[in-house]
Amino acid sequence: MLENLLQPWFIFAFLSAISLGISEILQQKILNHKTERFSVVESGFFTFLIQFIFSLPVLFICSSQINIFSYAPNYILLLIISTGAIGALATLCYLKSFEVKNISFSGIFASFSMITSAGIGFLLLGESMNIFKFFGFATIILAIILVSLKTLSIEKNNYYGLISGILWGVVYTIDSVILDIVHPFIFLFWHYFFILITLLLFNFQAIFQKIKTTKINQYQTIFFSAVGYILFNTLMFYSFHFGGEAGKVDGVSSFNIFLIIIFEYFILKQKTDFWLKIISFLLALIGIILLGMF
Repeated sequence: MLENLLQPWFIFAFLSAISLGISEILQQKILNHKTERFSVVESGFFTFLIQFIFSLPVLFICSSQINIFSYAPNYILLLIISTGAIGALATLCYLKSFEVKNISFSGIFASFSMITSAGIGFLLLGESMNIFKFFGFATIILAIILVSLKTLSIEKNNYYGLISGILWGVVYTIDSVILDIVHPFIFLFWHYFFILITLLLFNFQAIFQKIKTTKINQYQTIFFSAVGYILFNTLMFYSFHFGGEAGKVDGVSSFNIFLIIIFEYFILKQKTDFWLKIISFLLALIGIILLGMF
């Protein structure tokens, strides 16, 4: 059983969670900066713009093996557009949930995505469900409920994390379908492209105004956050590519919450409800291990 934790899909999913945690910590810094503050839409747009720019040379280098205009079946393009639009909305909700003092609660709520993706995968895609996988998800849900019912320091914006979690669960499920057919690099290119278009539609005037008034060095934190998200997306997509089910991959990615808790405790000195967070994380970790082993 333990050897299952060394499967490629699990390793890629685990590494993606570490990348995600670092990026989320940087996003909190971006959205709560007192003098160089970016709005949710602005931060989301520039973060995905950097990811999109990084995807271009990769596609150029691999152009002899992959074709960015190759969608396989016709419905794949529609799925890519859908995941881009839903992903943009999920991004806005997710970043909005970071406009708080304790982003670990946002992360815990956002982990509800695994329930959404697992449910859709089981009902519509024929993904497996057994007693160990059930208990894995159950312990993660228990961790979410424990934090929701017991803590006194949840902020209103933390609940945007729950909305984003539901939306991301839908996105991850669609991603797993697309990546069974489309090369990950092709998908990343179009995924970023359609998210950028959607974010532009939300508030293009504010974005263009920010471009005119912001100096290059003010994008530094966004740049490093975007690099972390690039690693997260690439590693997660390869986890799908190596057979990871949407719900299980999403479940493993909740490990990023631990990094956020440690950062808040030792760097931001946010010690409120620390042990409650740790207990919730340990429950989630048990669920993650069960998902990986079975």
